[in-house]
Amino acid sequence: MPNPSKIEEVKQLKELLSSYNIQLITDHTGLSVAEIGELRRQLKENGALMRVCKNRLLKLARAEAGLIAIDEVLEGPSSMVLAVDDPVSAAKVIKSSINKVQKPKVKALIIDDKLLDISKFEELATLPGIDELRAKMVGSLNAPISGFVFTLSGLLRRLAIVMRGIAEKKKATS
Repeated sequence: MPNPSKIEEVKQLKELLSSYNIQLITDHTGLSVAEIGELRRQLKENGALMRVCKNRLLKLARAEAGLIAIDEVLEGPSSMVLAVDDPVSAAKVIKSSINKVQKPKVKALIIDDKLLDISKFEELATLPGIDELRAKMVGSLNAPISGFVFTLSGLLRRLAIVMRGIAEKKKATS
């Protein structure tokens, strides 16, 4: 007979997996409680969350949600990092932690229910974030407009100089 708390846990995991299209499966072994807390805080600031879960329950939740099986990566302690729409921010936070304390170890990267090679995690962590890309796009849209305004102001300045010269000539001849 399944334990009611475990049934509830599977239900919660299934809801989470259905709500988040980006999942990083990590091994958090060796991280202290304080380091996990800091990692969770940073992930939350970047629109992601981290959840430590039992492998067996995660397998059941993935199966119930109709998602691909990742049994081969669910060995040993596992935690999920979940994000929506912006995998770069979550990957950057995890990569920053790896650079600082050499943990957690990334076991799998799943985007839109596709298991990707771990090398894609490294690529993802080096990409510019969504806010940086938006800033670059606005800057590139702004550049032609700024050039146009600069050109118009130069033309108006020249017109004003010519008009002043004509006015001075008329004054001098009258």
